[in-house]
Amino acid sequence: MCLSNGTHGFPRLQADLIKAGRQHSRKRVARLMREDGVYGKTQRGPSRPRSPTRTLPQRPDLINRGFARMQ
Repeated sequence: MCLSNGTHGFPRLQADLIKAGRQHSRKRVARLMREDGVYGKTQRGPSRPRSPTRTLPQRPDLINRGFARMQ
């Protein structure tokens, strides 16, 4: 019986199994989760707003090299 509802990784899942009376090592729990493709949900950091229209200032060509786009 899994008490974590798919939201925890193997440490909490192992603790839930111990509470349910099933003693297994952390490596076994991690291996079985990996074999079944079960992964704990991770918290992501806050996303930064990105401005796609932001333009960088043009730098002066100090050594007078002609950088032109090749087509």
